[in-house]
Amino acid sequence: MDQNEDTRVYMVLKNHEEQYSLWLKANEVPAGWKAVGKVGQKAECLEYVRDVWRDMRPLSARINVGRDELGNGASYSDHLVVATSELVSA
Repeated sequence: MDQNEDTRVYMVLKNHEEQYSLWLKANEVPAGWKAVGKVGQKAECLEYVRDVWRDMRPLSARINVGRDELGNGASYSDHLVVATSELVSA
């Protein structure tokens, strides 16, 4: 075994926005996060997150985009253009 190899045990957490994080199993789960049941070495947990976290946008952003697409016809890309324009003009 390599001395630099990380042999610690991690758990996968998810918050209310459906964002994922790795946390050391030995530590208490922080407020606002819940363990999803995946526990293992870092590489295993990262692979799990890669498999399940398909849309990196927070849940609230995905919901708002869905509302816009159903309501006024604005799409996610329209929001990106507006946000980018606001950043450039600021």
